[in-house]
Amino acid sequence: TPEAPDAPTSASSQPVVSSVDGAQVPWPTEETTAQRPASTPRAVGSAGRLASALRTETFRTFLLGALVFVAYALGSCRTVYVGDSGELSTAVRILGIPHPSGYPLYVLAGKLFPLLVPVGSFAWRLSLFSAAASAAAAAGVYRLGRAMGLSAVAATAGALTAAFAPSLWAEANVQRVYGLNALFVVAVTAAAWRWT
Repeated sequence: TPEAPDAPTSASSQPVVSSVDGAQVPWPTEETTAQRPASTPRAVGSAGRLASALRTETFRTFLLGALVFVAYALGSCRTVYVGDSGELSTAVRILGIPHPSGYPLYVLAGKLFPLLVPVGSFAWRLSLFSAAASAAAAAGVYRLGRAMGLSAVAATAGALTAAFAPSLWAEANVQRVYGLNALFVVAVTAAAWRWT
């Protein structure tokens, strides 16, 4: 794990982050989150590897993001929505430039995503792109919460509250840039937290 040269470390040389009350909490890694008590016997074979994988933070993060994506996808707009959705859908389809600021990353990523989902209308596939970006943002909130030292239940509650808040829910189901923006806000916040 990359860390600043002067970052404090715990006895096991793992980078640590400070919680709100000043206590030193280790940054969660695959090793620290998959640890089990010494009295628990190790499972053998592929079932043991599967059980071990299910306990990792990476799997939990992916599962939460996948479940949120399914919820968004079930309610996604199957046609062009009102407002900027028509302009953005057209710009993505022809690789054009929508109104300022132009949203170049949304246009380019939005052009590639519908190629991965070759069924349904172009507008619906672009709605799924917004859903995927928003679900990834919710998964990022969970991972950030765990990095901040929250329990799995608290981090899940925070991620689901963010995912199903009316403001994000409304933008995650239509052809808009806000789901992708939310993903970058979470990514920058996580990077800032990790840097401190």
